[in-house]
Formats: sequence, C-alpha cells, structure tokens
Amino acid sequence: MSLFISQAHAAAGAPAEGGGLQMVIMLAVFGAVFYFMIYRPQARRTKEHKDLMANISKNDEVLTTGGLIGRVTKINDENAYVQIELNENNTIVIKKDFITAVLPAGTLKSI
Repeated sequence: MSLFISQAHAAAGAPAEGGGLQMVIMLAVFGAVFYFMIYRPQARRTKEHKDLMANISKNDEVLTTGGLIGRVTKINDENAYVQIELNENNTIVIKKDFITAVLPAGTLKSI
C-alpha cells in the first residue's frame, strides 16, 4: 500500500477523467496570461518609443542608452542619425534608436 497514490487511480485500466475540453480551457488561460502580461505591455513600450523617435526635434535635451546627456543639434531623417552636443567642445553622432528619453528643458544647465 502506498500512502501517496490512491488505489482507484493506481488500478490498471481505470478510466481517464476529464477530456480534451479541460486542455483547451487551460491553453486558453495560458494564452490570455501571455497576452496581458507579456505581449501587450511590450507592444505599448514599442509604440511609445516609436512616437518618441518621431517627435525628436532640434534643441531637445536627450538621454541615450549609454547614459550620455546632450542637446540635439542636427537630425538626419534619411539615415536616422542624430548629432548630439554633449558640451561646447564635444559632439557625437548616434542612431535615433539609441535615444531613451527626451529630458525637460534646462536639465543640462542644472547638472
């Protein structure tokens, strides 16, 4: 006698309980969880980032994924590159995709 397996389930030839409907319901629940917890938030973040890229303009103060903060001095929409002035002496050219956020005006002066 086993303490963990009931005799009814362990008996050979016992009829299987449930059916295919339970499996379909379980898959539907997993699909809904996947959609609402993974796909939908990621799609929203992607849409917000595309809107950010479309609305970048000259003299915006931006933050890059590398942690650099600077002011946009030139935008090349054709190749999707942006020239950023870090200070009076340093300018860099990066892809628009690497801009994380547009900062409020005056952020560079307050740092």
